[in-house]
Amino acid sequence: MLTTFHGFAIWPVRYLRLQLLVGGDVMKSKVLPVLGPITGPEWYDKHNNWVRSIVPKDQLLEFNVKEGWRPLCCFLEVPIPDVPFPRTNETAEFHRYVRDARCLGLAVWASCALGIGGAWYGMEKCGGWKYLAYGMEVIWEHGRAMLA
Repeated sequence: MLTTFHGFAIWPVRYLRLQLLVGGDVMKSKVLPVLGPITGPEWYDKHNNWVRSIVPKDQLLEFNVKEGWRPLCCFLEVPIPDVPFPRTNETAEFHRYVRDARCLGLAVWASCALGIGGAWYGMEKCGGWKYLAYGMEVIWEHGRAMLA
C-alpha cells in the first residue's frame, strides 16, 4: 500500500514506520474482515452500507456539506448559525497543502543529505579524520584521568 514517495520519505523514520506497520495490522485484523479486500468506490459504498446497518436511522445523519447548516442543525436540534457555512476543504486548497507538505519533506531530506555530504567532505577532503581522532584521544585520556 505504500507509494514510492512514502517508502522513500517515511520508511527511514522509525516511529512513522512502526505506525504504518501497526496501521497495516489493524487493517488486516479489524477492517478487512468486515469490508473485505476491495478498494476504491466499492469499499466506500460497502463501508457506508455497513454503517447504515449498525446505526439506528434516528441516530444517523447522512450529510453532504454542500447542503449547508440546515440539515446538520435540524439533526442536532440546535439553532442555525447566522454565519455562512465554512468552505475550507476545497480541492485547490487540499492540493496546495499536499504540494507544500511534499516540498517541506523534500527540503528536510535534502538538508539531511547535504549535512551528511558536508560531513563526508570535511572528513575526507579537509583532513577531518585527523581532528576527529585527536578529539577522541583527548576524550579518552580525560576519561581515564577521571577514573584514576
